[in-house]
Amino acid sequence: MPSIRSFLAPLTLGLLLAGSATGCKKTTADGTKVPKGKSKDEVENEQKAAAKNAKVNELVRLANEDLELGRYVSARKRGEEALADNPNNADAYVVIGAADWRAGDFAASTEALRKAIELDPKNYGGAVALARNLRASGKFEEAITVLEPAIAAESDGFDARACEN
Repeated sequence: MPSIRSFLAPLTLGLLLAGSATGCKKTTADGTKVPKGKSKDEVENEQKAAAKNAKVNELVRLANEDLELGRYVSARKRGEEALADNPNNADAYVVIGAADWRAGDFAASTEALRKAIELDPKNYGGAVALARNLRASGKFEEAITVLEPAIAAESDGFDARACEN
């Protein structure tokens, strides 16, 4: 009959090896598993950036709702709040430009829209709004120049073919 020692030694060794083969599973503070090749800090930083981006996008969405309802002061405040979290968000500048336009401040509107197009030349809403402001001030050539990249981006992947019923 085998001794208990001869039975426990291989079992203990097996358990030790199994633990080292799987390694320690790393998780973030909220329990998210850390993928192989990334550090815990990298994953947590990505989560923070995603949360901040989601907040900015929600502020821009709410600002657009405010604009639709004629609340341009509130829309501008939300746009500024979005820019405080992400100063490179072109959509926030478009919202501010639209709010300033509705408030009658065409110079501030044009400035905000120029910044939006500087950040994202293909931003269709920003390009159309800036072109409108430029046309109103007689800058027709510049208005066309602003629209060209946005129109080209909208046309990417569009097949010019007849509609079939």
